[in-house]
Amino acid sequence: MKRVLSALLTVAMLLTMLVSLSVSADEAPEGVAIRSVTAFKRMDPEGIYYLANDIVIHGSWRFDVFRGTLDGRGHTIYLDHAAMEGGLFAKVGGTTTAVTVIKNLNIVQLDEVTYTAANEGIGVLAASADLGNTTIENVCVYANVVSNADLVPLGGLIGDVRYCALKLYRCVFSGSLTHAVGAESKDPHKNSVGGMVGKTWSTVSGLVITECVNYGTLTAYSRVGGMFGYDYPKGKGTDSIWKLNIERCVNYGTIQSTFTHATDNGAGGMLGHHITYGYENEDFALNNNINFGMILSSNKATLGGIAGHVQISGAVGDATHMKISGNINHGEVKTDDASSPASGSPMIGLYRTTTGGSITENSTRIHNYHDDGLSDAETSESIGQSAQTKFTGKSYTSAENDTILTTLNAAYPDTYTLTTDGKITLKWAEDAGYTASFKMQIPTLQEIESGSGSEAAPMTLTLDHTIPAPTGTAISNATELAAMEANGVYYLTQDIEVSDSFPSISDFAGVLHGNGHTIVFNGAELRGGLFKSLAGGKIYDLKITEARGKDAIDDNFFRAAQLNENVLCVGVVAGYGYGTLVNVTVDCAVGGSLKLATNGYVGGLIGALTNGDTILYGCKNIGRVVGGYAGGLIGVLTNNDEKVEISQCVNWGDVTSSSGAAGGLIAIHNAAVMRLLILENINYGAVTATDFGYCGGIFGSQKNLWDGSTYILRNINYGTVTNNYLTYGTQNGCPGGIVGYFSGNDFDGAVISGNLNYGEVIGNKNPNQLVAYTEKVVATMKAENNYASAGDVPATVGSIAGVEIDANTLATLNAAYENAFAAGDQIALKWAADANVSEVTPTISYTLVKQNENNDGENGESGNTNQPAQPAQTAQPTQTEETPAKKKGCGSVLGVGGMVAVLVLTLGTGLTVCIRRKES
Repeated sequence: MKRVLSALLTVAMLLTMLVSLSVSADEAPEGVAIRSVTAFKRMDPEGIYYLANDIVIHGSWRFDVFRGTLDGRGHTIYLDHAAMEGGLFAKVGGTTTAVTVIKNLNIVQLDEVTYTAANEGIGVLAASADLGNTTIENVCVYANVVSNADLVPLGGLIGDVRYCALKLYRCVFSGSLTHAVGAESKDPHKNSVGGMVGKTWSTVSGLVITECVNYGTLTAYSRVGGMFGYDYPKGKGTDSIWKLNIERCVNYGTIQSTFTHATDNGAGGMLGHHITYGYENEDFALNNNINFGMILSSNKATLGGIAGHVQISGAVGDATHMKISGNINHGEVKTDDASSPASGSPMIGLYRTTTGGSITENSTRIHNYHDDGLSDAETSESIGQSAQTKFTGKSYTSAENDTILTTLNAAYPDTYTLTTDGKITLKWAEDAGYTASFKMQIPTLQEIESGSGSEAAPMTLTLDHTIPAPTGTAISNATELAAMEANGVYYLTQDIEVSDSFPSISDFAGVLHGNGHTIVFNGAELRGGLFKSLAGGKIYDLKITEARGKDAIDDNFFRAAQLNENVLCVGVVAGYGYGTLVNVTVDCAVGGSLKLATNGYVGGLIGALTNGDTILYGCKNIGRVVGGYAGGLIGVLTNNDEKVEISQCVNWGDVTSSSGAAGGLIAIHNAAVMRLLILENINYGAVTATDFGYCGGIFGSQKNLWDGSTYILRNINYGTVTNNYLTYGTQNGCPGGIVGYFSGNDFDGAVISGNLNYGEVIGNKNPNQLVAYTEKVVATMKAENNYASAGDVPATVGSIAGVEIDANTLATLNAAYENAFAAGDQIALKWAADANVSEVTPTISYTLVKQNENNDGENGESGNTNQPAQPAQTAQPTQTEETPAKKKGCGSVLGVGGMVAVLVLTLGTGLTVCIRRKES
């Protein structure tokens, strides 16, 4: 299940969503990135977060309370076959001091989503808002919700609101809300429905809905409104709502109430039923709203284009706190009563007072208009105690559009404009593209997973792996190499030998462009690796080898870089850190000379990946790797809240763990929050764990991962994977062709697909050609199109069986992964077949020219040239038998004045080694 969709998913979303969200890609996000459902579930209720990509929710869902900040940054949360308890959140707020902000977020229902009540409400965003101050801005929802829960309000965003202040700005609801409880309801008015908010309860210090749009079809056996359903005051005075403002909102949806009670009903384009007590400190405003939708009711007395029912209760004198102005109704208002089909009111269906209140004419109820043809049955705005009327507004014809538009914009400057079909509407909504003809384009789950659209799919690289032209400061010898600064930009002009103690740089954040050249370790002593640590550094087109070949473990001395007091790290390129490695090839035996504790991490390239975006592309390890935890490329992944992408890399080196996990690519993945993509890599090396640790052809162990944004896609293992350890429990010492240990519970949303294993898997406990041991596997993990060679060892990923490779496998794989695989004696990755990558160990050839630092060499190359040199040409072997190597190489007759040495290393089938040297 490619359920987590990183910033990578792309779909044709609501046009309105796209134009309403004003998130700049250049703005630095605040807080912690969320890239998966698992990370979302584990948010601190009071934390600050942002979505880094789209995500998909499946299965049972409940998030109890959120009172922090969540910035969707225009991303989408998809609901697919989900069981939502209350909504995305069961509650927002929850304390009197809570300040909750949710913004720039889309929520889209894909299929078969069920909703159950939480905290006496159902809302797609939140079941309830309770206590504190909550602001919801630029949140767009598409959902189809049916509720059979009696006494439970239903809202497109929020179900129930109480004891708090709530502001909604530029929010959109589309789809449908249906409260299916009928006449059997114990108390129908508590089942109210609203496009934004279902119901308020008790002391609500303020409900403000501004510039919001409803497209949804709303149906209830109760009060129902395009923005707001019903406020239900617990009592008079301090227990009433103090502020209800609905301003500059638009309704396009059909609003229908099937409730038959004449006065307790209410269906309207903006609100269903509002009760106010008329106190001076109350504030009720319906200003500058427009309804295009049809308003339907089973009772002719209680439906209106703007509001169904407004009730003044307990007030004495004028209700001057009420402001009903600048509203326009274009929608049809009618009852399904055959005897009176055109009933209702263009503005407010039932406008009444109770228990001592009165309403008199005043200047706050002005500039309310409706299309000609709607009933103006009653026009009185002055009513006494316990009286009722309709509030209709003024009728106008299309011929009067220009006059009315001028009048409105004079009263409310530049608020209105005309639609293409001659209707008056709100300028902000027309400018933003909110039109009655809008259609929602909902992607299928397959489209989301494949990433069809303008953005990259999850299974493609998103970090930059382009090799730039070499620039900066030229390096032609070891002295200049050792003098590099942490933030410098450098390139090699020729192959370079490093010997003796080398001052490995810490926190390298610059650029080293190998320019196709080779660094040769010859009796070198390094701290961590060529670099002690990387801090975002970029290494391009570089080879690193050692003079005596990959089996001479003690030839060079790699001293461990100490990541912290508990972790030691070694790698040929760097001990630890993060950055970009593109087309980097290493051939050095690493780790064997170290006295590492069980927490020592050794990688062919990097010992430990730490926080920061990292890409390894086209990288290769040839040398042997030995360590407590050992990986052909990486020892351990510890990145948090970042991206790691490893693609089209190859390991030929044998990998051996002495006290932990071993992996052909990576030993162990032990990170909290990370988006991880392992794409189209190959392992040929033998992978062995001699202790209780796990071992796998690609990964040794993956655990403790909170973020489910993990993709292990289209990797192939050819190496033998072995662990015969017996002492520990069932889950320890398990060998797997692809992964040794996999914690499914932590990998909610992980994808393991398109992987092949040809390697032999040997072990006494749970040997498996794909994944040896899975723990707490959840249904949302996706494992498909994984294949393994025939044999007695099983091939499964959790409970999902891998398939034995047969004649149809290639066609199946290429249909699923767009011709990523190639035919041959064995199915291979197409990129590797095109590049002639095979199990034959490749060679690194190099030419060393040692010269006086103050003089040019024989070839005229200066020790400090300003122009990039071309990559050294591979020299051809000159004899057919291997010459025994000495510490500093073999003799040669090259050189004029001073010492000149040329070393050629060529390994492979039918080739030889010649290392020659002469001192004069």
